[in-house]
Amino acid sequence: MSISLILATFAGEMRPSSIKYDPYKTLEQIATDSGVTVEAVRRYIKIRHIDRKCDEEIIKYRRVKDAIRKNPYSTIPEIAKSLSMAIGTVRKYSTMKFSPRPSIGKFSMIEQSQSTLYVSISNSQNSILRAILTTYLKGAITYDCDLTYGKGDFYSETVPPPRFLYDINPQVKNVKNLDVAINLPNEQFDSVVIDLPCSIVRPTTRRKKQTFVSFDSTEELHTAYHRMMILAYRLLKDGGIMVFKTADFSLDNQPLWISDWSINTAIQIGFTLSDKFIYMDQNAIDAVTSSQRRATMPTHAYFLVFKKSAHH
Repeated sequence: MSISLILATFAGEMRPSSIKYDPYKTLEQIATDSGVTVEAVRRYIKIRHIDRKCDEEIIKYRRVKDAIRKNPYSTIPEIAKSLSMAIGTVRKYSTMKFSPRPSIGKFSMIEQSQSTLYVSISNSQNSILRAILTTYLKGAITYDCDLTYGKGDFYSETVPPPRFLYDINPQVKNVKNLDVAINLPNEQFDSVVIDLPCSIVRPTTRRKKQTFVSFDSTEELHTAYHRMMILAYRLLKDGGIMVFKTADFSLDNQPLWISDWSINTAIQIGFTLSDKFIYMDQNAIDAVTSSQRRATMPTHAYFLVFKKSAHH
């Protein structure tokens, strides 16, 4: 359910709006995404009695609490520096026992959206990632680590990039080579995201690319998946969450059930499957009717949520 529809349901008589309201985005970003003016967004907020100031405070509160939880021995000035916040702001939220509450007669869009945020199928990868955060990571702002960051297409203002970013071939500033992650000590993170390629293209037909976008064979895919899962298991703390994106597809007119293979492999390593989300790729769906080449590609993918079992 979109946030606009949540609002419509909450407000009763209000009809769904074309405005794609997101409390994590600026008014200018919301206006651009929705194709309206900033003034229209302001009216939207006023008519629906959204306490935007409260939502901004909730975001800061959660960022501070999350930083303290992950760095219990850091000082207030150190946390303030890591979050680019004022020391007084961090001290204020660090001493608060409860999350900020909206003013009387208004409501928080963050609280309202998260109370109905769970979705099993979505055409938004970001919405799925946010739902996983809310459901399995106690509403953390983002994930600890991404081992396959690429260009960061997964992330936006609603789910910021993780603090620790790695890739086999870094393309973006501040992303480290995967070798750095391989050499890290055990049990570093509470959550890890992995999005490896899920396609096989024969070496004779694949054009040279600067980025790693496909595998040469099923065996190569299986090997890469297995190694990355083992790395994630080692780097996760007991009870940690691995989000693993994959898809099923056909090769030489034969179906490859990569999602089933991924689940079985992760369980053998020591994970338990906690959930499965389905991402519908609207671009791929639209392309099926216009391109025979694209029709052979999957129009959906899976976000598999695994939990590291303690003492496996």
